[in-house]
Amino acid sequence: MESFNNNAATYPTFNFLQRRIASELLTLCAANLPPMRSCIDIGCGNGAMWQQIDTARTIDSPQSPFVSPLHTFVGLDSAPNLLDLHARSPIVRLVCGDFNRPLRAQIGDETFDVALASSSLQWADDLEQTLFEIANIAPHLGAAIFTARSLHELHAFVGIPSPLLDSATLRHKLEAIFCGFCLPQLYTISFENLHALLRYLQKSGIRGQTTLDTAQTQKLRHFQENKLVFEVLYFVGTRRN
Repeated sequence: MESFNNNAATYPTFNFLQRRIASELLTLCAANLPPMRSCIDIGCGNGAMWQQIDTARTIDSPQSPFVSPLHTFVGLDSAPNLLDLHARSPIVRLVCGDFNRPLRAQIGDETFDVALASSSLQWADDLEQTLFEIANIAPHLGAAIFTARSLHELHAFVGIPSPLLDSATLRHKLEAIFCGFCLPQLYTISFENLHALLRYLQKSGIRGQTTLDTAQTQKLRHFQENKLVFEVLYFVGTRRN
């Protein structure tokens, strides 16, 4: 997405929530999926998930048995500036591609043990189709998806609907293609002042392509909260037969 690509230079400073989510998703996968030899990271960004995996491969941790057999890691992202920041490794292959397009046309005939999608699938144009594409290349999925509960207070104050799906809709779409479990989790980020809050929204990429008109932008400058609340729906599952 263009907002992520444009803010790539400052993204590592502001994506601390995405890094935490990647860590917690990997922990859930390690506890519920068999060890993986190959995986694809859908919407890999600057490599938050690979960083977690690489650490678990080199330092003994609860995730280590899950990632230790790994010999193939493919990261897919549509933002070339973020891919430039992704760590390299002999087992890492990076693909500048878009999960809103057919995956086979972008990665070829390769299949994977696990597909990981951390803080990315909320931006799918057609989530069901994207999940179908993922199921065709990997039997197991670990996903962390921001829900419509995210930034609810801010959206209500400005008077705009959330661009994201609610947790019930996400659950229905996920469970139509994969058999697994969902775990919702709330996160709150506090800020010293409104300027810091607005800068985070601008630089973290977390608001996606949401744009405000002049009146909405002016109203946002009077937002009284010094915190933002996000809801993430974690999902770990196996492709339905």
